[in-house]
Amino acid sequence: MSLSSFIPNLNGPGGIIEINLNGQVVAAWDATNESGSWVPNGTYYFVIETTDRAGKKIIHKRVAFVMTYHNQAVSLTAMPNVGHPGETIYFFASFGAAPADDRSSLKVYAVSGELVRVLTISAGTAAWDLTNQSGWFAASGTYLVVLDGMDPRTGVGARKIVKVMVIH
Repeated sequence: MSLSSFIPNLNGPGGIIEINLNGQVVAAWDATNESGSWVPNGTYYFVIETTDRAGKKIIHKRVAFVMTYHNQAVSLTAMPNVGHPGETIYFFASFGAAPADDRSSLKVYAVSGELVRVLTISAGTAAWDLTNQSGWFAASGTYLVVLDGMDPRTGVGARKIVKVMVIH
């Protein structure tokens, strides 16, 4: 199973995520809740249960970032925002409806201002394995994650900062 990236509605809020199984679109979610209201921007977990020909239940789990309200200038979300050594924190970044790309930078700083790690962004997503540039686990504490880039719609530089915690 795979999920498409969130495909925003260019005429306003909303959009869809396509759910693919064996290379075919089997369902789509329109980013609304059971009441028909737009869900907030954020990370959503998809759990799909299928049964193979032998009758065995198969559970597929995937994560996707949804930006229902994509008229915001810049967005950066950490999921989860607290991590422990051996875990990974995922970041989802966008400028308007466009996902951040390799022209943007995502840097992790200690609150003292020390650069801890530079992360690679691909299709609006980056991952931090909680290690520093030397490969050692980061110390327990609060870290500032800074997204710097350019809004593709306006050409204006934009920055967003989120806090994450590492706990040993």
